[in-house]
Amino acid sequence: MTLAGRRALVTGGSRGIGLAIAEALAAAGAAMTLLARDEAALRAAAPSMGAEWVAADAADANAVAALPAFDILVHAAGLNGPMGKPLWECSVEELDAVLGSNLRAGALLCRHVLPAMLASRWGRIVLVGGTFGLRGRANRAAYSAAKFGLRGLARSIAHEAGPHGVTANVVCPGLTRGPRAEAAILERAAARGVSREAAEAELLSSVPLRRLVEPAEVAAAVTFLCGLGGAAITGQELVVDCGATA
Repeated sequence: MTLAGRRALVTGGSRGIGLAIAEALAAAGAAMTLLARDEAALRAAAPSMGAEWVAADAADANAVAALPAFDILVHAAGLNGPMGKPLWECSVEELDAVLGSNLRAGALLCRHVLPAMLASRWGRIVLVGGTFGLRGRANRAAYSAAKFGLRGLARSIAHEAGPHGVTANVVCPGLTRGPRAEAAILERAAARGVSREAAEAELLSSVPLRRLVEPAEVAAAVTFLCGLGGAAITGQELVVDCGATA
């Protein structure tokens, strides 16, 4: 499978899942552009894959409008938001940040890249959702709403752009190794008054594979959807969660 000659934009591409996705697409031959807010992290990540980079907020309409055309869009950026707080305790600023970085940014990016994709009659859009976008969770209302919204966005684009050779899908990772998983484990440990190791074991006790998802596994799913294997897949959710939602 090769993506040689394709231009790809990955938001949140400077670290974590986004970086793993960018590295996988670059290995498949795509010319990479990374977009994130942390300029230092972008400078560190880009050289190894020969990527260009843009330090900007993906929810900023003016910043998105200044981007060039792309054949592949992967929106992996998005704030996790406040944990352990019900909706009525969340501030307006917290709601705006979570909904903006996930859903508003996704809509702005898709709106920007679609005209060129339609004109060339080829395009791949992959939005990184999550298992909280498959089922609601207490104390994660804004984040769940944003991830549910990405599913609706992708499904609508699938109908609108499908006749022009463009696919749009959502990859839904489960708890994936990295800072967010570590924060969830530590939050559980504090709430239960147990060790970090005990909290992780308890958290994974109902997961069929009994382990965290690896970033490279999410990246492989995204790369699959962007290549020949995913050419007939659109408007779908690909769940990569070690069976957590089975």
